Amino acid sequence: MIFQCLNLYVIISCEIADCCFGFSGLSFSPIRNNFGEEMNAQGSELAGRRLLVAEDVSVIAFDLADLSERLGCTVLGPASSVADALSLLRQEQPDLALIDAELADGSAAPVAMRLREMGVPFAVVTGHAAEDLSDTMLRSAPCLLKPYTYEEIEVALLRLLRRGLSDRTSAGERREPLDEKMQKR
Repeated sequence: MIFQCLNLYVIISCEIADCCFGFSGLSFSPIRNNFGEEMNAQGSELAGRRLLVAEDVSVIAFDLADLSERLGCTVLGPASSVADALSLLRQEQPDLALIDAELADGSAAPVAMRLREMGVPFAVVTGHAAEDLSDTMLRSAPCLLKPYTYEEIEVALLRLLRRGLSDRTSAGERREPLDEKMQKR
């Protein structure tokens, strides 16, 4: 389970929390959306969609993976390096991808290029400003700026999914930005 406590996400079994760590005195609550509803993937357009997560910072990678799984996605990875991501792409065909601009072994540009060749819609998840992204492939992709919220991940994935579906039917159309925090770079 994922709980939010003091604005930190804690992944832990309730039994382990009470027995081993003595967390019974802390107040944990399930993560909820802006409407106060507990996160639930049933009936989501994202249910069963295969998502590649490429992020070299473990905490962020597992957060992206967990939030995506709660939205119904099947997560491929997370991959922490370009080599790992490309290896996954040789074995799997994702429907969507979220990639950090810089992975453990360098720029994610080769991953972005392979995703584009495969026709997989992707967004770059980064804390860098547009001018800091050196590769034009990364700058031209939709971008989700860190820190992000659950809702921003959901909106980004839904827009990527819809964009991917429309790109398959009308190749060559100009894409609009995902939203204010997710902008064409």
